[in-house]
Amino acid sequence: MGFYVAPNGRLLTLAFYSYCPTPRHSPNAGNGLGRVVREIYKDGSFGPIYFIRYNRHAGWNEGNTSYPFYTESKDKGFVQTCESLLNDKLMTLQWWEEDRGKDGFYNINPEDYAGFSCKALSFCRRSDGVVIAIWKRGWCALSSDEGKSWTDPVKVSTLRPTGAKEWLERTEDGSYALVYNHSATQRNRLPLTVMTSKDCREFDNLLCLNGEVPVQRYQGFHKDLGVQYVRGIAEGNGDPPGSYMWNTYSVNKEDIWVSRARVPITGTVDEDVNQDFEGASAAAVELWNLYVPKWAPISIAEDPRAEGNKCLELRDEEPHDYALAERAFPEKRKVTVEFRVLIQQVGQGVLCFEVQDGHGRRPMRLRFFPSWLWVNRGRVELSPVAINAGRWLDVRVDLDCDSQKYDLYVNGDAVKQGVDFWENQKVETLERLVFRTGPWRGYVSPLTVDREPAPGMHQEDLAGSDRKTPLSIYLIDDVRTRAK
Repeated sequence: MGFYVAPNGRLLTLAFYSYCPTPRHSPNAGNGLGRVVREIYKDGSFGPIYFIRYNRHAGWNEGNTSYPFYTESKDKGFVQTCESLLNDKLMTLQWWEEDRGKDGFYNINPEDYAGFSCKALSFCRRSDGVVIAIWKRGWCALSSDEGKSWTDPVKVSTLRPTGAKEWLERTEDGSYALVYNHSATQRNRLPLTVMTSKDCREFDNLLCLNGEVPVQRYQGFHKDLGVQYVRGIAEGNGDPPGSYMWNTYSVNKEDIWVSRARVPITGTVDEDVNQDFEGASAAAVELWNLYVPKWAPISIAEDPRAEGNKCLELRDEEPHDYALAERAFPEKRKVTVEFRVLIQQVGQGVLCFEVQDGHGRRPMRLRFFPSWLWVNRGRVELSPVAINAGRWLDVRVDLDCDSQKYDLYVNGDAVKQGVDFWENQKVETLERLVFRTGPWRGYVSPLTVDREPAPGMHQEDLAGSDRKTPLSIYLIDDVRTRAK
């Protein structure tokens, strides 16, 4: 648990001090020092650090730790804010995994229920006011008194979670969202998925929230691959502008990511794409799925060739990742896709374009180099098309799922006709287009605890992970789809 907005409006941030004496010891098994707290002021600065709860059962207290207890603060408002949090049994039940105290602070004893660990609580209120909670590995319970008492926890048999936590919340449209790693094996921590519900009882419409899994860059113990440890904004902790669901999570136990999903959460659209990017705000890409690493930003930019024209800019200086912009369109058997592209600068990241079906199958793909446009047909590269970098290219692709072929036009000229869909990627319909500044990653084989060496120890650190690569810049404009 990282943040708490008190009833008086003051904002706290919290963390847990622990240690890992050997690679086989866990830092969150109840042996750590305790939980610390500090205030975040309105100007973004931080107040001093205090302990808000010691792990006294593990031998830690005021006498052998470095920070004072919160009650020693001379700021009475800060003390009241801390006590407000300590009295909130829903918020503090998120602390159990690192704390594991048996002093009566927690209103549920996991030892009373076989297999129940009480880890990683998330909760929301149903329309009848009852709080529903979900813990790690799909354990659920109900509370009618704000967490002071609970029904017996039960494991939801229809969920297929991993050990990477789940997140439950009520979204701004009055629906409910359940975010977790849906896994047939209950081992692989990918992809990150979301299901929705109208009554917080039956969840369906399973969608991929983040399916990107970059290579793991650094060696370390217990480093499972995937998008994991998802958290969101707990009820009462504020509501950012707009109608979105916000989540944060770890990727490969290396980088911390934040996602913003439009509410209501949907996986399809009803209208064709007709995008000129003239809007200078986030609304201009409201219907796009964007994957944006820190060193591969996506933004609305000025056209360097035409003053006043806006376009979508993909930059890439990432040694082991890429920028990705994906846009859904209504499902079709025959579709024409048009766009303009400017290859402004090519470093390491090469722009790839694909049209996919709803499951991500890729029957066609293009690659834009400084002087050549490569047309990929499965394992065979067709002869490339000569292009002029630094000038806008008008690209049109006519795709036909009946014939399993497509035609390619560049600047109005038919440059490739009757190109076969890739034989291993036969599709019945198409429904999204993808721009990406790097090659498709391919199948990600999840490491498990049953394999040797342990996850995270299967490779050395990847060279150059902390250094930017030569910059690539691509501009995209006037993206349109229509029935063929």
